[in-house]
Amino acid sequence: MNFKTVFKKTISYTWFMYLIAIVLPCIIFPFSYSFMHRPQSFEKLSLYIPSSENVEKLEKEIEIKYKELGVKDCEILTGNPKENELMYLQKLVNVAVYRCDIIVLPFNMISKIDLSGTMIELNSDIKFNCSINDEEIYKKEEKEFGAKLPNNSPLNKYLDEENNCYAFFGGRSWNVGQYSYKEPSTENAYQLMKYLLAK
Repeated sequence: MNFKTVFKKTISYTWFMYLIAIVLPCIIFPFSYSFMHRPQSFEKLSLYIPSSENVEKLEKEIEIKYKELGVKDCEILTGNPKENELMYLQKLVNVAVYRCDIIVLPFNMISKIDLSGTMIELNSDIKFNCSINDEEIYKKEEKEFGAKLPNNSPLNKYLDEENNCYAFFGGRSWNVGQYSYKEPSTENAYQLMKYLLAK
């Protein structure tokens, strides 16, 4: 038997292997490329805000503003406590606390979560790095946790509860310098906090 005859005979019952050999690389290569080049946790800035607005413009603005600091992606999670308070709190506790660098909360929601276990306490070092000095600070049991957003905060136009929100550092942030959840870390969350406080 010559090669042509053998090939025709074998391809009749092994055609699917040839198909797999062609299709598999077409699926694996794009997936592995996107996986290898996705931004790492320390290359992202993440924010949770009480809003029902479209925040894509704000995400792009923050990405561009902090690109020179190595920020490759900005993610803003939103939730509206006025629409469904239970869903808002579930998203806050189960998603935002584990993913976000900064969590912005309306004053009336702060008492409903355990700040000690979920937020980073503001100490003199963090306050210095964020230029927090004359802001109204949210305290719990004599510990300082969050700074009130001023009237001129660039975030106010997106918030559902303007002029009554506080910004907190999430306890699992990679971007609060030596207070970061894991290494490698950056201080990019300090810069974002300054921006939110209109510094």
